[in-house]
Amino acid sequence: MAEADTVKTESRATAPMVVTAIIVVEMFLLLLLYLGLSRYYNAQEVESLIEGANANGQSYSVEIHNGLTGSYSFSLN
Repeated sequence: MAEADTVKTESRATAPMVVTAIIVVEMFLLLLLYLGLSRYYNAQEVESLIEGANANGQSYSVEIHNGLTGSYSFSLN
């Protein structure tokens, strides 16, 4: 009977660890998704701004602030 109690106690102790591990993995995956989408949409926006400036014959400057997320500054000269 003591063996059964030990198994129940161990399963109760590991349950919170499993839940915590799942939450940490989900948060990491959400962070990767956020970074990927931010970078993609920022790149699309910069490309659109550059095409518009070139179509209108305007000079511009683009400064990428963060290569990971693709955050940028765009200004017409």
